[in-house]
Amino acid sequence: MHQRYKIKHQLKLKIYDALYAFRIIDGVRTPRQPIISVHAPKCAGTSFLRWLTTAYPSTPVLTDYDTVSIDRSGESLPDGHRIVHGHFWATKYKTVKNAFRVTFLRHPVERAISHYFYWRSVPLHGNPSHDLFLRENMDILTFATLPETEGLYRNNFFFDTDMDSFDFIGNTASLAEDVAGLERTLGVKGEMPRENTNTWNEYASEKARLLGNSELLIKLTRALDGDIDFFESCMRRRQTIMRNVTNHMPGAV
Repeated sequence: MHQRYKIKHQLKLKIYDALYAFRIIDGVRTPRQPIISVHAPKCAGTSFLRWLTTAYPSTPVLTDYDTVSIDRSGESLPDGHRIVHGHFWATKYKTVKNAFRVTFLRHPVERAISHYFYWRSVPLHGNPSHDLFLRENMDILTFATLPETEGLYRNNFFFDTDMDSFDFIGNTASLAEDVAGLERTLGVKGEMPRENTNTWNEYASEKARLLGNSELLIKLTRALDGDIDFFESCMRRRQTIMRNVTNHMPGAV
């Protein structure tokens, strides 16, 4: 019975892909509603920017990477722009009506490890926090307890944000599956290469070494517990979204 359901489900996916492929051939390259995309650091945001530009090649993407400032007045998109992507407070563009809001998140422990080695690979460039990090040669646990790290989700990018306002929340651990779900939701296809991979020498082995240190993992989990709770709550929201994607496909029961 399970195998029959699996085959039936796969067939529905192929039919659905074919249906919106015709829409793409017919030139559906402008989003029907504004897209607000929040890029939390080390959460596949560079790759997703590529997806946006290839899914909507005739629509310019505004990149907003200035600061994560809390400005409750709200901003609108400049004339000629219907997509914005970058490092900004999730509620910054709250005045944009009928917007499709999307973000991808990563487990805070893995995100912090990736961010740590990324910072080690970047030379001094005038960022006070980063410069201090390099001068003091911080270890991963000290880095994880910095205010901008331990509360990066809940106290910075998504501070005071109702995550139910997001139409799509993806998980970098299931990136291909989630991007496919997003494409079915929006009715477009784009390219999603893995870009901006960590350039630190032997990053993969260093990451494996840290993840294999159970004592360190316990300490990192405690340091990041607030963001882990936030992440897990968002993943429950993701499950609902992905379930709805499947249930609203043509012929879904």
